[in-house]
Amino acid sequence: LDSLPINDRDNKSRITYDVFVRSYFDSNKDGNGDLNGLISKLSYIYNLGAEAVSLSSLNPSSSFDNFDVTDFYKIDSIYGDSAGFEKLVSEAHKLHLKVIINLQLNHCSTKHPWFLDAMKGKTSKYHDYFIWKDEKSITTDKDKWYFPVDKKGKNIQGPKYYSYFGGKTVDLNFNNQSVRDEVIKIGKYWLTTFGVDALKIDGPQAIFSENDESKNLEWWNDFHKEMKKVNSNFYLIGDIYNTD
Repeated sequence: LDSLPINDRDNKSRITYDVFVRSYFDSNKDGNGDLNGLISKLSYIYNLGAEAVSLSSLNPSSSFDNFDVTDFYKIDSIYGDSAGFEKLVSEAHKLHLKVIINLQLNHCSTKHPWFLDAMKGKTSKYHDYFIWKDEKSITTDKDKWYFPVDKKGKNIQGPKYYSYFGGKTVDLNFNNQSVRDEVIKIGKYWLTTFGVDALKIDGPQAIFSENDESKNLEWWNDFHKEMKKVNSNFYLIGDIYNTD
């Protein structure tokens, strides 16, 4: 490994600098790290010997870690905007730094427009974007099912939704072809619009049941192939959460 040229290693051994953007470098003194701050530090990161920079979630969200996403196609204004992100990728590539972004494709926020519409019931086109069950039929993982809430925070009685990561997020239903198509569209958007090199996915083992490894792998192989159609050098990273 040490004999390979710096900034020119393959995807399995590339030295990557991981950045939690909100706490990294605050360029406008508003108390939050931002894209302009990160851009100003790219040469520093390169000179450390990094070959890639991996960014925390950047999509709009109500949480500090941008984990519960409300829009998969935008940059949280706390960090900047699309033009700022485009500049970041461009400046990183000038230094031969690959750019990896963290996309939360397992779930979205309960404040995402899809879910707000889905709460209307089965008449919503987005209802089957999520996984619903009546409380009586829930026999396993009972701590992962939640009632939706109204604007006052009160439970709305009726079917519960499934959430692997907690009630503020709601899992997408990957048994629905429309969901799979939408997620592929999201991935391609970030590759084609901004030229990112790789995607990091949280909880890839929980797209379907954790016990259904073959089904999860089949989906991610399909997703990977679709991304490769856009960028033949694309690579996919899974951040697997497991309490065992």
